[in-house]
Amino acid sequence: MQPTPCNRHLLVEVEEVKEKKESSVLLPDGFTQASAFTKAKVVAIANDCSLDVSAGDVVVFHTSMLQNIKVGESNFKMVLENHVMCTL
Repeated sequence: MQPTPCNRHLLVEVEEVKEKKESSVLLPDGFTQASAFTKAKVVAIANDCSLDVSAGDVVVFHTSMLQNIKVGESNFKMVLENHVMCTL
């Protein structure tokens, strides 16, 4: 069951990107460098959202603005429309 966003929120699906870079510095296995911004695909939009986006569009926002919501065994990610920086 997919939740319906309310109060100007977007339900998004974050693209997990794994980049391998050669480095002369030893880092622990599984280490990933955090980016300040996140790219995600819009899954659903609140009815009162004023952004000109639709399901399937890709948006960019600051990583700290992503809200993780756990309902039972399901995890969902939402972002408030005010935190969207741009669409791709």
